[in-house]
Formats: sequence, structure tokens, C-alpha cells
Amino acid sequence: MGDIDVELRGVTKRFGSVTAVDNVSFHIKKGEFFSLLGPSGCGKTTILRMVSGFETPTEGVIEIGGEDMSRRVPFKRPTNLVFQHLALFPHLTVYKNIAFGLEMKGFSKSEIRKRVDEMFDLIQLQGYAERKISQLSGGQKQRIAIARALVNHPTVLLLDEPLGALDLKLREQMQLELKRIQREVGTTFVYVTHDQKEAITMSNSIAVMNNGIVEQIGDAGEIYENPRTVFVANFIGETNLFDGTVSSNGNGAATVDCAGLAVKVAANGPVMDGQRASVSVRPEKIRIGAGSDTLTNSYEGVVEDVVYQGSTTSYRVRLGNGRDVNVAVQNTERSDGFSPGAAIKVGWEPERGVLIPEHAP
Repeated sequence: MGDIDVELRGVTKRFGSVTAVDNVSFHIKKGEFFSLLGPSGCGKTTILRMVSGFETPTEGVIEIGGEDMSRRVPFKRPTNLVFQHLALFPHLTVYKNIAFGLEMKGFSKSEIRKRVDEMFDLIQLQGYAERKISQLSGGQKQRIAIARALVNHPTVLLLDEPLGALDLKLREQMQLELKRIQREVGTTFVYVTHDQKEAITMSNSIAVMNNGIVEQIGDAGEIYENPRTVFVANFIGETNLFDGTVSSNGNGAATVDCAGLAVKVAANGPVMDGQRASVSVRPEKIRIGAGSDTLTNSYEGVVEDVVYQGSTTSYRVRLGNGRDVNVAVQNTERSDGFSPGAAIKVGWEPERGVLIPEHAP
């Protein structure tokens, strides 16, 4: 267990009659960048607050560094928490902001100076020690907040949507900056976000949450390419979902009858004839036009809408059964493509889709 920094076992949190977190169990390895991802109200921030000690589990155990922390007060835990609203002290200099926690703990001036200087090197803000917080940009304030938390050498750094107030460009820059800082210090980061692109950009592991439960845990590629539930398929990126009933199954493949469309898909687990299931197909996995008529799943349709998005062009195609399909085409060269009203074919091979049986665990 020495390689695990955080473990939750059967953790439940109720607020009156509302269950915010429902029997959640998972572990976070030492040195991971671990993200809790999900929509507002899914329970991700409640988990973060229970790990930090600001909330107490109704049931279950939370261990940090192999010790039970379920009932331990926040200031006696080896964690630090960075909020979206950074709570920096405007009347103190940047140096004093970073040093504050060490001063409260009674560290010597020489040790404080050593650690704070290390933080200035880490966040690449050498020369900013005597500046006031009001003189900093949004991104610089974020870095100061991270430095103030890391200077105490916590076992785990907890981050509650710290980039939420930044504009898109700065947010993307800070995502890469946070990833660099985490990689350099090797501290375990637990990050809460509702932004799937943010989680994919930074994380080693992602826990996708919905209605108080963890629907799936894995790295970005695993969750995107092999979603285990319809919620995960929908929440991580864009997808086309074909809902229907398994009409044949065997030899590692299945056919799902989706409102008149027979959709063939690789069976990635046990599934029975007559079982309700969905097939998830990402827009970039679908071919449009030339060559699509030779693919196993090939359907006639009409282009309803075209959206040029720079690196890709998005097509919405109406199939013969009235079903719309979204197709993403990489713009490797400038071309006119297809126009609305064009009659075309779309298609994909069975292994390009993911079979998700109803009530998937």
C-alpha cells in the first residue's frame, strides 16, 4: 500500500435526506494527477472536502498515506486545498503570502527563505517577492496560490476548480503550467473540474462522477475510447448513440437493432440476445462520402448542416430512418466538401463503435 496516497472505501455523505456521495471506493497512487470530473451537483467537490477534512463522511473510511483520516480535523491532515477564489492576502507581499503557512508553523527564517525561494523557481516568478497581490495578473495569482499550498510539502494537494475564473486562453496556458508543476514536484494532485477537456489535458487518471457515484475510472484514452456507460460516452467528448436491442450475438461481435438500422459492433463483454444496449460511435470514427459504401455499417443519408471549425469540419447527416448522425472530418487540405442537401453515404467498421449494455456496471 506504500504506493497509494489516498484511498476511499465505501464512502457515503448525506445532507439530510439528500445523498451527495453514494458508497464510493477508489484509490489514488502516489504522484498521480487525479481528476474528479462531472457536472454540477455530482458529488465531486463533496469528496474533495471530505478528503481535506472540511466535511465528515456519513459512512466509510478515508485514508491518506495509509492512515485513517475520516475524523481528523483539516489542520492535522497532510493536505492543502486551493479554491477557485484563491483567498490570497491583498495586504501582504507575494513573499509573505507564500511564507504565511510556514510562519504560522514556527519555521526558522532561513528555512522559510529556502522553501519560498524554491517555490519562486518552481512557478517561474523570480523577482516578484516584494510585489503586492493587486499588481499580479490572473495567471500569476494562480501560481502564487499553488506555491503557497506546496511550500508546506503536503502529501496531497487538493484543487477545487482553481482555473474557473480565468478566460479561455489563460485557462489553457495554466492547465499546461499546472501539469508541469505537478510533474516537477511529484506531489499527488487531486483536481475537481466539470470541464472534460481540462481533465483530459492534465490528468493521469480521471474519475467520472454522476449523481453521487463514480461511473468510470481510467486514463483519458481509456475513458474516451472505451466508455462503460452511456453517461460517460456523452460526457467525455461528443458521440453518436444508437439505442436498441441486441438481435444477434456471437464470435466477439453483436448486431443491435436501432429503430430499423442494423448496427454491427465488436462485443467487448458478455451480452445476450434481446438485451437493451447502446452503440457509441465518435464523430471522427465515421467516414463520409468516398469509400463509406464499402464499410460494414454503411447507410444512405442527406447532409443537413455543415460547420467549418478550423482543424475539422462537422457534418450533420439525416439517415433514412430519420436519425441524425454527426461526422467530424479532418481538414488536411482546403476543400469545399459536401453542401447541405447533398445525398451521401456514411459508414464505419464494427470495431469503431463501443457496445454499452443497459445497466452497465
